[in-house]
Amino acid sequence: MSFLTEPGVWVERRSARRFPTGRALFLDRDGVINVDHGYVGDPKDVTLIAPTARLIARANAAGIATVVVTNQSGIGRGYYDWDGFAATMDRIHETLVPYGATLDMVCACAYHRDALPPYQDASHPTRKPNPGMITLACAALDLDPAASLIIGDSWSDMQAGAAAGVPTGAYLGRTPPPSPLPTCHVTAYSLPQDGDQLLADYETHLQATA
Repeated sequence: MSFLTEPGVWVERRSARRFPTGRALFLDRDGVINVDHGYVGDPKDVTLIAPTARLIARANAAGIATVVVTNQSGIGRGYYDWDGFAATMDRIHETLVPYGATLDMVCACAYHRDALPPYQDASHPTRKPNPGMITLACAALDLDPAASLIIGDSWSDMQAGAAAGVPTGAYLGRTPPPSPLPTCHVTAYSLPQDGDQLLADYETHLQATA
């Protein structure tokens, strides 16, 4: 089954859960949920990041939507295809099961300025730092970005969250955060060593947005 809404945009609902509070945990994929080995398009390359798995499970238990928003220029560049992406996501879901964790929605964008046709687009609305994937997920699941949090390892993740109205970000990048974002409070973490602190801070976020 294809979940493409256009050649370069994948929107897949993975659960039938409803989210009355509208709260969501938006997550980048590579470098956040699984180790970024570089253009991960093969299930055998999936290596789960345990602290994030625990974070997803905590969000699940709190009735919060868990939504992947991932740029996938590897598809646009021809390194793998949507079938490879789907198989990789299936493997990620399998590795989350032992943690009692699940993802409610997966959104992906294959567009990139250096991509091959039909994916060549320098600034498609769904490609982060643009907020399109978050906006699509909010519309599909009736989510409130103002009550949500985004976690990513690229500053473009934080920028996308800010542009969508998400006020809180967890930044896992290897380089220091650049200039602050006026509308999104960002805290930097390094996983796995900061995993316990990330979970503790997420508990505080849950209490503040309850």
